[in-house]
Amino acid sequence: MLKDTVILFYPIAAKNEKSWYIPYPLLHLERAIRYLKLNVILIDENVTQDYIPIIDAVKDRILIAGVSSVTGYQIFGGIEFSEKIKSFSKDNIVIWGGWHTTFLAEDTIKEDFIDIVIIGQSELTFPLLLEKIIKGEDYSDIKGIGSKKNNQIIINPNDDFCDIKHLPRINYDLIDLNNYIFKTDFSNRRLMYMTSYGCPNKCPFCSGAAVFKGRWYPGIIENTIEDLKYFKEHADIDSILMWDDNFFSNRDYPIKLCKAMIDANLGLSFDTSSHSGRFLKLFNDEDVDLFYKAGFRKLGTGSESGKQEVLDIVKEKLTVDDNLNVVKMMKRHKILTFWATMIGLPIGNGDDIMDTFNMIRKGKLIDRRLKVHITYYTPFPGTILYQMAIDKGFIPFKKLKEWGDHSLFYFRPTWLKKDYERELRNFMNFYLPVFDPDTAIFCPDTFKKTMWVFQKLWFPVLYLRFKLNFFKWAFDANLFFYLLKKHNIKHNTHLMFFAFGVNGA
Repeated sequence: MLKDTVILFYPIAAKNEKSWYIPYPLLHLERAIRYLKLNVILIDENVTQDYIPIIDAVKDRILIAGVSSVTGYQIFGGIEFSEKIKSFSKDNIVIWGGWHTTFLAEDTIKEDFIDIVIIGQSELTFPLLLEKIIKGEDYSDIKGIGSKKNNQIIINPNDDFCDIKHLPRINYDLIDLNNYIFKTDFSNRRLMYMTSYGCPNKCPFCSGAAVFKGRWYPGIIENTIEDLKYFKEHADIDSILMWDDNFFSNRDYPIKLCKAMIDANLGLSFDTSSHSGRFLKLFNDEDVDLFYKAGFRKLGTGSESGKQEVLDIVKEKLTVDDNLNVVKMMKRHKILTFWATMIGLPIGNGDDIMDTFNMIRKGKLIDRRLKVHITYYTPFPGTILYQMAIDKGFIPFKKLKEWGDHSLFYFRPTWLKKDYERELRNFMNFYLPVFDPDTAIFCPDTFKKTMWVFQKLWFPVLYLRFKLNFFKWAFDANLFFYLLKKHNIKHNTHLMFFAFGVNGA
């Protein structure tokens, strides 16, 4: 039987939550192996949960089956898929790649249902590996893979990340873009897109920093414009999330890209991310006017902590004042700011939580529409803070499956001296969203009257709480949650409000 089929699988990213992420890992791999003229099947479990008929139809033609996975919930889906592939034939080759295998290659390949793991940049390694498999040659010496040979595990480190502009363009015809459309606080039809990859920063909690090592690779501007035109034509989008790790990594690239977007008359709004300190250093108000004209409507920043001593360790060249000054700058230009913050870092006792709340409070007084994402710090393999977390008492998991529940949503630092759950719940799920006027946009009609009472009649009290930094005696939060619970029971819903808005946007 001809073995000519490559199945690439992207597991569900989050439990009980719709994912809007375009499966770029699969699209990047497909373009890298296109020249081999194989039958390539892409399966995004977020879109196609009943994928068994698809793989069953080609079960006798499977050359390899590949899984892309990051640490967390995707591991569960990857395991289930891999075991199904192996149930057809134990000789079927299952390959895992992604962030998890890059940092925990040896632990991952110990599983019986995994034959090969890819470490680091798969776009260059994967084609070489496939060529060897097609020819029936030994592949155990390829850089950037882990494999099994004569009951021994062989791990070959990869070279550093490099630019991949020479690879063919991504073929978006392989997916239905309408499956990845979502609504935000300033648009109705948005897609995620990457114009560059890598980041010049080396934040010690970030897996990307461990991989890219301070390198940043801008995309080809002409290709980006063509992609955006394609998205408008085929998915009728009105905005785009430039999902780069750090879109504003240098001065030249974003200015040239925004000028090209204006010249192309795309009519798209967009949001993206930057390091606050770097942004303030590189760009002035005139530049931001240009970005706004190109469609720039929201800036995301890793603000991390409200305690400067902690920022000095986890975020190079960033101050609390930088975080606040970016909000001021963006507000002058009618651009939203989005802060990603962490609490419970393994520095000291992780007790900078109230400092972070205080920074957020000050930011909200500058701009009520400031969006905030608050998560507990979660230690991920390969990062500098990972070892600090282990020293604080975090115990790494031994089995692949155990990593499936390891995520920002479930991890709680054991080194915290105090339980901050109640303060976090009140601040994140009541005070911040109710203080934000945009919350009403996503409020269902069945709860609008209640929300109106808190956002309008009760607002003077809320403002005083923020102004005086007084969030004790949270009777208003308790009343809100009581009414919300009654609403959910009556309407059989699971409505909840979060500081960072719908879908974390």
